[in-house]
Amino acid sequence: MARHRKPAPGPTHQARRKFAASLAGASALAATLLTLSIDPAAPPAPDRLPTAPAHPQAAP
Repeated sequence: MARHRKPAPGPTHQARRKFAASLAGASALAATLLTLSIDPAAPPAPDRLPTAPAHPQAAP
């Protein structure tokens, strides 16, 4: 008894997958560059702790 196999994807399917992957990579790179290039609109709120300590301290 012969088994039925799914036909191999055509070249257009492979091209679409490569195109979608390249768009995802390009959008991630663009988002990263945009995030790095834009300064925040306002300083951090005074009731928030700074994200990095001003003076590094040695462990006790």
